[in-house]
Amino acid sequence: MPASKKVILFIDTSHAYARGLLEGIANYSGLFGPWMFYTSLGQKGQTHRKLKQWNADGIIIRETHDQEILEKLLSLQLPTIIAPHSQRQISGLPNIIGDGLGAGKIAAEYLLDRGFRKFAFCGMSNSYWSDDRFKGFEYVIKQSGLDVQNFTLKNEFTEKSEKKITEWLLSLPKPIGMLACNDEKAHYIVELCNNAGINVPDEIAVLGIDNDQLVCSLTKPALSSVAINQKKAGFEAAKLLDRLMSGEYPEKQTIIASAVRVITRGSTDVIAVDDADVSKAVKYIRENAQNPIQVTDVLENASFIGRRALEKKFRKHLNRTIYEEIKKVRIKYISDMLLDSNLSVYQIAIKFGYSSPAHIARYFRQATGVNPEDFRKSNSELKGKP
Repeated sequence: MPASKKVILFIDTSHAYARGLLEGIANYSGLFGPWMFYTSLGQKGQTHRKLKQWNADGIIIRETHDQEILEKLLSLQLPTIIAPHSQRQISGLPNIIGDGLGAGKIAAEYLLDRGFRKFAFCGMSNSYWSDDRFKGFEYVIKQSGLDVQNFTLKNEFTEKSEKKITEWLLSLPKPIGMLACNDEKAHYIVELCNNAGINVPDEIAVLGIDNDQLVCSLTKPALSSVAINQKKAGFEAAKLLDRLMSGEYPEKQTIIASAVRVITRGSTDVIAVDDADVSKAVKYIRENAQNPIQVTDVLENASFIGRRALEKKFRKHLNRTIYEEIKKVRIKYISDMLLDSNLSVYQIAIKFGYSSPAHIARYFRQATGVNPEDFRKSNSELKGKP
């Protein structure tokens, strides 16, 4: 048996993004290793000597503001992959890059689908990744002919800045859909809303990015968030490093940690439509979408007006028909079940009232362009699978 490869991992574990990368790296090691990991760098003065003595084969590092440590690691001249933090990309090395634009676009589409027509973004100053997430968010909102109110936070929160942010939250038109640049900032916004008597999600629906499950669960109401495929990115980074350590020189030197979907929790669990007929119909659809409901079911159980009038209201407030809303919600529920459960496509088909996997596959493919099994496989990054 060949000797285990030794890999230096200099990745902070305090954020969900970094922990996801580590989990993906560990998954790869479990399947194709095992690798030995050096994760404790010790005191600065001893770092370089200790690492040279360890005789590592490769490095995966999360860029930090400590240039001394970074320079010492790079001076080892080992195959190295870096995940930038203070800049978009570091030249001369393979990079793991987060798709901020994609995350912002997914967030905007999600809030638009929930009927919001007023939007806000809360970002971080001097942070390229926050700027990218805002740009993606703003792009989709402006494509819909609407605008975004933007507020930039600094790293340090003071009593003065807290007062300023609260005044901004109180001044916003409501109801409004808000995207924060990450889950920590979203958690902070929800806390300020709670303290100021602003209802979340009815007045301000708050959405984060990174899907840090600990932060999301500690937020009240629980925080909705855009999930990023950190685990798959970590897996792919380990796969690339393995090839580099074996003396290969792959053409692909950039790994994208893509945004996948929104995980809905209490902070956005609302339909922002100022029309009782549409709200009631949408609520009925969401509560019964697992059943093979038709437009006639919506009209019979959730409407006091005729089909033509309700269709007109759906077009006005949601920019889609009743049938399109039913299909959209059913596809979303099927997608979630494919990703969040181990049920077979046949079992999911039965749950949604289809007589065979072929029927649900045709329905799903018409809406998404892919078969259920292919969708599950291509999006398995949420579970860190290869």
